[in-house]
Amino acid sequence: MASQQPMSLNAWDFSRAKPSSIEDWQLSDQYHNSFLIPKDDILDGVSKNNAEQGLPNIAVSKAQAKLLNLLAKSIGAKNILEIGTLGGYVCFF
Repeated sequence: MASQQPMSLNAWDFSRAKPSSIEDWQLSDQYHNSFLIPKDDILDGVSKNNAEQGLPNIAVSKAQAKLLNLLAKSIGAKNILEIGTLGGYVCFF
């Protein structure tokens, strides 16, 4: 049996790829959040409070917040300036 060579990026036809939609990103977040991020009562409380206060549902997802946390730790950031904190969701990471 002949061994298969890995497909190079040049072999992909990106001209047929469709742009990702908001729904695609929401599905991705739901999938990753379902097994990568454990339930957190504090974050759930922050989300509930934000909704009760009438804040728009535009906060980053748990997966996105974890990524921001990982990036900050990976560069050794000691201080972070968050502009437009909305309900303060990300500060708990």
